[in-house]
Amino acid sequence: AGSGAVTGKAVETDGGYILSGQWSYASGSLYASHFTANAYLYDKNKKQIVDENGEAVYRSFLFPAEEVEILDTWHTMGLRASCSNDYKTTNCFVPKEHSFDLTKGSIFTEHTLYRYPFDAFATTNIAVMCTGIAQHFIEVFERDVATKKPLHGDLSLGNIPQVEQRFKSLTEAFYKAREMFLADINI
Repeated sequence: AGSGAVTGKAVETDGGYILSGQWSYASGSLYASHFTANAYLYDKNKKQIVDENGEAVYRSFLFPAEEVEILDTWHTMGLRASCSNDYKTTNCFVPKEHSFDLTKGSIFTEHTLYRYPFDAFATTNIAVMCTGIAQHFIEVFERDVATKKPLHGDLSLGNIPQVEQRFKSLTEAFYKAREMFLADINI
């Protein structure tokens, strides 16, 4: 579980960082064995680290769930099982090798998935969800909706030429776009 927001503070120390902060919307928080979090970096003197443009530098961190206090903030009618609670940690030691830079590819492997920029990965993640929703809609339309008759209609939706033609063209366009998407991410 984790959050994409950069709301924590990580102070450099021997062998790693001391991480503190609070983050929101950690889907799967009640089931997670580990958490990730983004935090601004501070040197050993607790001075914020900035890049050559004067921008604050941040890193991402991986740490065990035992270091986390889950805050009971996910009170929704839908998506309740996602357990997207807020969480916090205070003075958690994170070894340097458990930190990483989201803006760069992995230093451990050359596999495409691990060289993929995070912003594009996050967007891809959303695209995959939308693809699943669209595929399910196609299945539901073919199974259920196509057999329904509109109010005051004589034909089922699947037998109305305009609906049938439009459904076919949109379905073909969707699967073509999906195929291109998967080819672009090398799957």
